[in-house]
Amino acid sequence: MKERYYLLIIFLGLFLAVGARADSHLLISQIQLAGETSTDEFVEIFNPADAAVTIADWKLVKKTSSGSQSNLVSAFQAGMIIGPRKYFLITHKTGYLGGVTADTTYSGSSYSVAANNAVILLDASGTIVDKVGFGEASDFEGASAVNPEAGQSLKRSGWESGAVQDTDNNLADFTVGASSPRNSSWGGVYIPPAQSNQSTTSSQLLDNGNPTDYRYPTVQNFEKGQLLINEVYPVADTGEKEWIEIFNPGSAAVSLDGWTMEDGRDLIASLYGSILKYSAWEITPARLNNDGDTIKLKSPNGQIIDIVSYGKMSSSTPTLRPGESLARKIDGFNSGSVSDFVITQTPTMGEKNIITAAAEADVVSEDNGEPAASSTPATAKSKTTTKKLTGAVSANGIVLVSPGTFALTYFYILKDDGSAMQIYGAKKEYFPQLTVGDYIYVYGAMGSIAGEERIKVKAGGIKKMGKKDLPTPDEISLDELDEEATGFVRVSGEITEKKSAGMYLDDGAGEIYVNLKKKANINTRDILSGNKVEITGVLISNNKGLSLLPRSNDDIKKSDAGTVAAPKDASALLKILKYVLPTMAALGLGVAVYFWRVKKKLIFEGSEIVEEKMEINPPALDGRG
Repeated sequence: MKERYYLLIIFLGLFLAVGARADSHLLISQIQLAGETSTDEFVEIFNPADAAVTIADWKLVKKTSSGSQSNLVSAFQAGMIIGPRKYFLITHKTGYLGGVTADTTYSGSSYSVAANNAVILLDASGTIVDKVGFGEASDFEGASAVNPEAGQSLKRSGWESGAVQDTDNNLADFTVGASSPRNSSWGGVYIPPAQSNQSTTSSQLLDNGNPTDYRYPTVQNFEKGQLLINEVYPVADTGEKEWIEIFNPGSAAVSLDGWTMEDGRDLIASLYGSILKYSAWEITPARLNNDGDTIKLKSPNGQIIDIVSYGKMSSSTPTLRPGESLARKIDGFNSGSVSDFVITQTPTMGEKNIITAAAEADVVSEDNGEPAASSTPATAKSKTTTKKLTGAVSANGIVLVSPGTFALTYFYILKDDGSAMQIYGAKKEYFPQLTVGDYIYVYGAMGSIAGEERIKVKAGGIKKMGKKDLPTPDEISLDELDEEATGFVRVSGEITEKKSAGMYLDDGAGEIYVNLKKKANINTRDILSGNKVEITGVLISNNKGLSLLPRSNDDIKKSDAGTVAAPKDASALLKILKYVLPTMAALGLGVAVYFWRVKKKLIFEGSEIVEEKMEINPPALDGRG
């Protein structure tokens, strides 16, 4: 009898667990494979739960019909949150042409999803949260959905009313229709499987024209000006990115979790982390209008805390040229006057503002975005001794290769978007003590060497933020990469040719040069042309194309013989010989001197004996005995 009760309890537990999953986990709600171009694509996520879900370090991957899996989003950035009953839009990094602003993009411009694929959402532990297979996909829930045509998308049933359903059957849950992407400014309701055939009243739905923001609870009321927009870089020079700098005039750090920046219509960025003084945010992809825009800084409960306009927004707001920024004359100074801002020729992302402007600077309205009735232009004399910091950039990332591994003056980080970046300092003293796994903030000037992009830093340009585990390297096929791809990857194939400083690896789809850095002390003597190997390392792009940089012998594995044997430490041997050889030479010299003296003594003593014998027994001179 007890056994029956146990079975009943187990059954009820499983039933409740499945029910909880159906009502709470994130859902892939819409997928477009192509639009005006083959890479005009997006994936939309919906949170049906009553609580926000943090997706930091989650992944979005695709699986082909053959079962090969690769990343779309290598790792969602720290602080990314999908609010309750909110959507989240993920688009192609460069090919998306839709009018709805993305919440984030694919990690690489070469990453793409196609017909007969499956799209899979994984949490930070690698557990599958949701998956959608279509066409002849090798992975799906229940049965695969239909491949959508260009300009159409797969949508969960109920999308017309802003509702979605999930019966764990892709074919049943998805229909094909005209694409209508939704981002985090939209809301909807969730119809669980048991209610999927019931009607939904208008009171259950959110008005998509004026969506209610459930994203964050009201936790604190902030005063206007408690945080300030301190500098804006909206008209980026070629090769640079737009950015906005926030300043905290207070003495205590303020959490940025739940804060947002918006322009006149859309979300620009969801903020996270905390700010003590400066916090600068790159805007990717570019969203600020070059000819004019209004930027609003909002607290978690939707209060407008600061607002700045430029360009065509009014007759008193200035128009910026490429390379110029709009900056407060004094960091954090907020009189409410239009004269608080000037145009500067020296953008300083994440640092104290430097004003190098023309003789007369334009000003910007800050009074709720409305132009002032009258204003007196602010002026600032140019500092002729100050040079413009071209290509000022910042980045967050995990130390992938520590200083000293390849060289003392540079190292590599894996940025939050999954790309790799070289960090260079003319002096090794510019770097703090860094080890693999350190999560850092980098600020400097964008530069390049032999066509490889790098950030050049000076003293104080690197700040340690904490520690993170390195993600698993992306297992790639070389035909998936474009000529500017970078990252942390693993490639398997055959060695086709060995060189003095590297070797060529062919994975059957393409060939790549494996660059063996001398300082990494990697031994490949037992690797021959024709050997099958698996190599992990930093993927970089320069004037010669793509190349792969393994960090140590552990990054090179022969398919039939394990890890490549590490060479003996030649430097340690030289240190030993440095002391042993002189000692041995001294001992040898001493022994030689000793034997020379002994020999000389014997000869000397022998001569004395002969002389003595000659004196004792002199020969007879007269011939007598």
